[in-house]
Amino acid sequence: MAILANLHMSRNEAWVMLALFVAQFASSGVLPEEYAAPGRIAVGVIFIVAAAWVLRNGNLRRLRDHIDDGLRAPYEELLGQE
Repeated sequence: MAILANLHMSRNEAWVMLALFVAQFASSGVLPEEYAAPGRIAVGVIFIVAAAWVLRNGNLRRLRDHIDDGLRAPYEELLGQE
């Protein structure tokens, strides 16, 4: 979400993403079956909270602008052909 919001990712955000990926990977492969589903749900909730935090810090308008630009731009412009 941070990349989409401002087209930039800091080193700390990258570490958080890596930690969440490792936690999700570990919860689905290492934990016993009865703990795997709650672990995946917990990681998903953390992803949602992190996305809300990024958007709350003033990036919602920029995200909206990027999405609007990507959806409304002519195909030739997206290809770089004018």
